[in-house]
Amino acid sequence: MKRLLLLLPALLLGAPVAANATAYYVSDCGTDASAQCVAGNDLNAGTTPASAWKTCTKVTERFPTLATGDRVLFARGSAQTACKLYFLSNLNSRAANPIVIGAYTPTWGTNTMPAPIINGTATAYTLGLINSGNSTHDEGYLVQDLHFVGPGVTSAMAAIMMSNDVDYVTIRRVEIEGYRLGIQCDGGTNNALGTGSDGISEHMVIRDSNIHHNRGIGILTGCGDMLIENNRFDNNGVGMLDHHIYLTGSSVAGVKRSTPQVVVRGNTLTNNSPYASATSLLPTPGGCGAVAIVAHGLQDGLIIENNVVSEPTLPASGSCWGISVDSGGYGSTEGFTRVSIRGNTLINYALGVGVDLCDNCTVENNYIYSELSVASGVIAPSKYFNAPIAGNALNNNLTVRNNTVYLKNPSYGSVGVRISRDGVNHSVASNLIFFGNSSTTATSCFDTSGLSASAFATFDYNLCYFSGTTGKWDATRGSLANQRAAGLDAHSQTGNPMLTTPIAPAFAIAMALNSPAVRTGHPSSSSKFSHGGLRRDATPDIGAFQNGATVVVPSTPTTMTVK
Repeated sequence: MKRLLLLLPALLLGAPVAANATAYYVSDCGTDASAQCVAGNDLNAGTTPASAWKTCTKVTERFPTLATGDRVLFARGSAQTACKLYFLSNLNSRAANPIVIGAYTPTWGTNTMPAPIINGTATAYTLGLINSGNSTHDEGYLVQDLHFVGPGVTSAMAAIMMSNDVDYVTIRRVEIEGYRLGIQCDGGTNNALGTGSDGISEHMVIRDSNIHHNRGIGILTGCGDMLIENNRFDNNGVGMLDHHIYLTGSSVAGVKRSTPQVVVRGNTLTNNSPYASATSLLPTPGGCGAVAIVAHGLQDGLIIENNVVSEPTLPASGSCWGISVDSGGYGSTEGFTRVSIRGNTLINYALGVGVDLCDNCTVENNYIYSELSVASGVIAPSKYFNAPIAGNALNNNLTVRNNTVYLKNPSYGSVGVRISRDGVNHSVASNLIFFGNSSTTATSCFDTSGLSASAFATFDYNLCYFSGTTGKWDATRGSLANQRAAGLDAHSQTGNPMLTTPIAPAFAIAMALNSPAVRTGHPSSSSKFSHGGLRRDATPDIGAFQNGATVVVPSTPTTMTVK
């Protein structure tokens, strides 16, 4: 079994071209090709720009015979017609010396010409790194510098599909638009296992890409040891089941398995699920009714960090959520362990961050701002109105700390942080909650419904401020005094945190140096770092940000293992 949990530098940075590698060139002049385009010929040798092949059909035919390190390069300024790079599999390729599918500058073009356009069809994956039949192990592919264009409203497929035990794939600097789904990575298989195959697809990287205007999910993945980093997602999806990023479990031979170590880092996600239907020609601003980043199934070691998740136009639906790791209704085989949701910026969602079925999970240093009247900050369980399902994991050992929640137009049901229903050994510390002046007496800083004070190992050094009507400190205990009487929030505060007013489009926020939140966070239970990776000192601030900090601590380098 391939359980190395390793992201190879060769795949992340682009493996050097081997001395004996062969490049094969491809050029066609289909829809939206540059005027200077010169088409190749499938009867050519393909080994020089002057003898380029023409079609994806020729590439598919020759792909199984390529040597490790070989390159298939499409001409900049060219455009393929009805491309089906389907069932691509090569048993020669190796992770340390991958086969490259990318771009070249033709003699009739320049380096400034657009990326090669790969026009797809409505009924097939445009690029399928998947063998037909029994699961067969293959590994080592680098896909880069291509522009995948789907057929739009007629598309029923993904632009890129990976499955059936393909490993060590890097996709970078690609653009995908006009499909039903951008990229799909099936972590398992229900096909019979061939010799040497475990049926598992893993060790994947998707980075520096632009996935937009697809009438479905941006990335759907059950593949493990995966990095999704520095991508742009915009205007993807139809309704509540379509998400920019959908993380799920997988199965092999019908047996469900946990997806290990997925990292979603540094992405920008805007305008989620804006299409009224799959046949809508144009998105509707503010039509969001889904979760931008969602995780279901079984996950272990999931990290969602430093992403900007935003709805520039205020959503019309309260079902538009930012990040949620929770049940997908898959029965009694769901649960999450060692999840970190940290350092994210979430703008204009009814729910900022939600978790459920989560053991040893941390939500920290997130900045949540919303102008929706039904908005809430951090919720566990995210679907609190659902009863727990027998056999699923429960929320235990949750840590919610150093989040800043700014709800401009709170209403009766708005809550800053909710940890309710089940679990033990929770920690809630150093969170800053600000309610605008539309709050009501039933607006709550916290909600611990169904839990006694003994369910919390720590609950203190928080700050909650009502700029209008003073609501409840806790939905169950009412006032801060009652909370303290129960043994919680002994050092928490109600003073004005002196925040700047967030302004569109970034809704950036700052805190005055003499704010009561400065240097009054929990001395031992606060996060060691802040939003943006600044190191906190021995007197941490309340909230996501740390005033006066100058030392930036980067995230785990992605050229090393993320285990």
